[in-house]
Amino acid sequence: MSRHELVGSSKVLGSSMSKRTGCWMLCLFVLGLIAAPLASAQVQVPKSGKFSVHYGWKAVYATMKDLGGGATLFIGEDHGAGFNDAGSGIMHLSAITCPEIGIVHAKGFDFRGNCVITDADGDNIFLNWECTGPAKGPGPQEGRCAGTETIWGGTGKYEGITGKVEFHGGLIGKGPHGYSIWKGDYRIP
Repeated sequence: MSRHELVGSSKVLGSSMSKRTGCWMLCLFVLGLIAAPLASAQVQVPKSGKFSVHYGWKAVYATMKDLGGGATLFIGEDHGAGFNDAGSGIMHLSAITCPEIGIVHAKGFDFRGNCVITDADGDNIFLNWECTGPAKGPGPQEGRCAGTETIWGGTGKYEGITGKVEFHGGLIGKGPHGYSIWKGDYRIP
């Protein structure tokens, strides 16, 4: 093969490889255009609204102290998951952690704490809560801790969120698992 033939064949090979590389680059570019919005898509939440959430949890108590007179101090956390009853929206498919402190006494119990609710995008909602019990009267709250929650802030798409929530919660059987039902409204500036 002459030198001229070798140079000519490398031009043909170079041209063919250049076309394949260009095709691959175009495919990767188009794939990037399609995948980028999907990867960065966040859960969209209306700026205000009402919600109903079921929160299933497990109580973990680091401290249980007998205070005498039939009263016991509990310090611990509840960990679990929240599900919006609508199947989407605020707090749906969220991880929830609630540090708490409470006293169980002869007439019932008093608990209070905070919660951090983290959605699938990693954005948080913060709230304080308090409840007393056992709740009296007919209905699903009978014998459970009934109270209020105050939503006071958040991160990401929930920055500046506020809201009020009525809830009741309690153990399933003798525990340590339980559930709470949260019904409320919120506003994001």
